[in-house]
Amino acid sequence: MSHTAIKQHASILDSAPILSSLSAEAKARLLPMVHEVSLAPGDVLFKLGDPVSDIYLVLEGEVELATQRGVVRVSEAGFIGEEAALGCMKYLASATAKVSVRLLAIAHDALVEPLANAPKLRRDLWFSLSAHLAEKMEPNVAVTENHNLKIGSDVVQSVGWLVTLLLPIAMIMWGENVGLTGQVKMFLAILCATVSMWTFRLVPEFVPGFFAILSIILVGMAPLGVALSGFSSAGFFMAMSVLGLSAVVTTSGLSLRVLLLLLRYTPHNQFCYQLNLLAVGILLTPIVPSANGRIALTTPMLTDMLHTLRGINGSRPATRLSAATFAGSTLFCGVFLSSKSANFVVLSMLSAQLQEQFHWLYWFFAGSVCGIVMLVLYLILSQFMFRNKENLPLSNGVIDLQLKVLGPLSMKEWAAAASVLLFGFAVAMSSVHKVGPAWLALSVLYGLLLFSFLEKDEFQESIDWPFLMFLGGLVGLVNVMFYIGAEKVLGTHMGWTATLMRENLYLFILALSGIVLAMRFVLPINITMVIAATIFLPIASANGINPWFVGFIILTMGDSWFYAYQNSTYLLFKRRSATPYDEGGFMKLNALLTVAKLVGIYVSIPFWRYLGII
Repeated sequence: MSHTAIKQHASILDSAPILSSLSAEAKARLLPMVHEVSLAPGDVLFKLGDPVSDIYLVLEGEVELATQRGVVRVSEAGFIGEEAALGCMKYLASATAKVSVRLLAIAHDALVEPLANAPKLRRDLWFSLSAHLAEKMEPNVAVTENHNLKIGSDVVQSVGWLVTLLLPIAMIMWGENVGLTGQVKMFLAILCATVSMWTFRLVPEFVPGFFAILSIILVGMAPLGVALSGFSSAGFFMAMSVLGLSAVVTTSGLSLRVLLLLLRYTPHNQFCYQLNLLAVGILLTPIVPSANGRIALTTPMLTDMLHTLRGINGSRPATRLSAATFAGSTLFCGVFLSSKSANFVVLSMLSAQLQEQFHWLYWFFAGSVCGIVMLVLYLILSQFMFRNKENLPLSNGVIDLQLKVLGPLSMKEWAAAASVLLFGFAVAMSSVHKVGPAWLALSVLYGLLLFSFLEKDEFQESIDWPFLMFLGGLVGLVNVMFYIGAEKVLGTHMGWTATLMRENLYLFILALSGIVLAMRFVLPINITMVIAATIFLPIASANGINPWFVGFIILTMGDSWFYAYQNSTYLLFKRRSATPYDEGGFMKLNALLTVAKLVGIYVSIPFWRYLGII
């Protein structure tokens, strides 16, 4: 596409009816998703009942729309194919050129985000469609896609509910046979039902957490302050604040501008696009101490890139870029002390001397070899699994014009950039001012709300409130577990690992990794890490093994997962990215990365011995 044609398209978007009301950011995102179509007299653009593809703006000539009820003619500056933007799966008319026609075709998925953020745009498109049809839609043609598909088959659902009902009963009836009594037995019964609902995906993710908290309160297992502590925890406010900051970064257009600048000054090939997304996530890992927060900040960049590189959703390149976004934000959590709260939990369990030794820089230095190995193996695996010969052409002229459409930095972009830099600097200096990262993030969010850079509607719609409810319930469940001492029951059966620590370190690493992975099938990430650290770090100290070494294994392997229900961060990524990738390939790579983590730990052993850690 020539630079002149791109400029013409930008001009058309500025003046076209309905689309002219879009923001500069939305038009810049839309620009790579449009192309011209020319028809000769009598050519058919689409037929009644055809699957929808694009929506068209008539630039020159006249198109005849034939429905089951009659014929309508659409001339210059009129839209046809509005069904493609409004959720219909099939066209409601046949479109035929009456004379020579030029049309601007807009990919139907390019308008998903603008329609979600601009109700007036949706209303105007409905009016345009109604004017063409002038009759009620035929029920057998206007089929709207159902985005709330039932999860799993009826058989799986039935089995899931059966397990959810019977497993707690079995725990209550026979728990004493394995040494469980009193509140611990009741807590594990509630936990079994909760985990079963998560495992079989019987209800939305946040509902089982509500069930667990409500059950705990009703049986009087823990005080209200403990059961509901997740909704007043630092992690809850951190997630809410960072999601709010992400909303400003996205809606202001800053994420698109940064992405365009990265693309403008790097070679245009898949590997460099992958490195861009991977590098952004890695750079944010030590700055934003929440995987969910990092995903919230990086996913818009992925979405913008896939929109810019139109037509690759579901392909190997799209899966490769999506995996790079997720891996950059999550793969190296154990390498950076400030990447997540569980790292600080492990640090707090070390002796005062070790806490002083493993400060931020030394922690990173000690874990650096493992991180390098994981990075290299990730790049090799992704290259092997998603290899393809598809070119992803991206013209510098298109990027320059998109930047021109965006115009100079707006006040909202300045505010978003300043907020990210301020937050990062404040977190980096937290050892000086002693203010927790969560409250720093909340302060930044308050400033954005105070000066109306984050509007009320954006605050309501852009923050994933169901996810926050899930997070609050999960943290409350963890706190109740420690309140009643349930984790100590598990520790009584793990003394055998002390022998492995002393006699066969390599086998111990494998055994500990296996235990952590097994726990991850039934317990969320943070619960697994905290319980495993509580059990194994004291055993390591008692047997002359550096507990940081054991903690690092737990933190690295505890992030591993194989199914979506095991990782709330992936659920957030999946929702925010709208799953533009092949999920099967994505999950296979994720499973192989578990092996890469284990390899990284083993390769690090000589380095740790050199440092005197083991």
